[in-house]
Amino acid sequence: MAKSKAGKHFESLFEYAPISLWEQDYSGIKNFLDGLRTNGVTDLGRYLNEHPEDIDKSLRLIKVTHVNLETLNLFGAKSEPELIANLDKMVMPVVIQITFNNGTTQRLQLPVETWFQHSTYTLSVPVTASITTVTIDPDHMLPDANRQNNGWQSK
Repeated sequence: MAKSKAGKHFESLFEYAPISLWEQDYSGIKNFLDGLRTNGVTDLGRYLNEHPEDIDKSLRLIKVTHVNLETLNLFGAKSEPELIANLDKMVMPVVIQITFNNGTTQRLQLPVETWFQHSTYTLSVPVTASITTVTIDPDHMLPDANRQNNGWQSK
């Protein structure tokens, strides 16, 4: 079927927009939520508090179907299939929580640029007490297949 003039115009605006644009399919999340409802879940907030792993599971159900040229440039991808195949390796801004032996905590946010500018990163934090733990993404805001490797604890 031939595309209309308006359809071609929209595609051109999407493809050449000077900002990163993503087209995503959320039908997997809808099916997941419908399944919860079918299985008797009536309070989604409560359910997700009791089953936080399902948040990560549901986020993996979002499928990227198309991105524009600026998105490819932003991530240095040669093609849309290359970018989509490597989405699990993409980085996000991240919160780091440092806990000290006196019970206080400090939070720092590392911007996404941190990961683009360095292959390794050393974070220097002036402290007045001993560090007991460091936790990456303490609020579980980012999708993560293995939360067990998100922390460090002093010996």
